[in-house]
Amino acid sequence: MKNTRITYEGFFANQILSDFYSPDRHSDSAMDCADKFRDDEWKITDEAPYAAHTRSDLYDLGKNDKALLEFITDVINCMRYNRSMEME
Repeated sequence: MKNTRITYEGFFANQILSDFYSPDRHSDSAMDCADKFRDDEWKITDEAPYAAHTRSDLYDLGKNDKALLEFITDVINCMRYNRSMEME
């Protein structure tokens, strides 16, 4: 059996990049972006390998752009916050 590396980076990347490069970006854009993925946060926030791979792949998108990396980190943190509010 072949060991397959599962990632959902493609699912998130286009929307995150679109929101980051939007001329309408504002201080709450990271939360607005995270809210677009309601019910899919688990693909990034879980402690499973696929979520770790997805986070790693998304961080790689911003490895040469500090502002993009910060935005990606903010979006992921907003997703974690959203998940924490669901579980209470």
